[in-house]
Amino acid sequence: MNPEPTAPDPAARLREAAALIRKHATDATPGICPGYVRSAVRHVARNCDIHCGHDEHYEGPDEAIWDRYNDAPWIALVHPGVGEALAAWLESVAERLTATTHPEWQATFEPHALAVADQILGKVTR
Repeated sequence: MNPEPTAPDPAARLREAAALIRKHATDATPGICPGYVRSAVRHVARNCDIHCGHDEHYEGPDEAIWDRYNDAPWIALVHPGVGEALAAWLESVAERLTATTHPEWQATFEPHALAVADQILGKVTR
């Protein structure tokens, strides 16, 4: 599970989410085709006891079990290139908000970007 956002204002949370995306996108294997990623994810899901929860040690009634046939294409779709584009978008929104908007109003001007950032940072609202 990702920690709660540590940044106090919306623009800072956007930057924090962008940094987290970049960290994981940089650590991921670049340049592999989506078909291979789907296959690899299905292999891992089939051969390991993997559960998709908010905390890897959490075992509760709301813990979802991997559906390797539906989850793998989604995971493959969000590859490092998508991560970099998403991080760049979040940073551009943060820069625009910082330059044009008072911090107390930032969340009202870019609610969708902030919702994405909060999801990435673990501030999950379903």
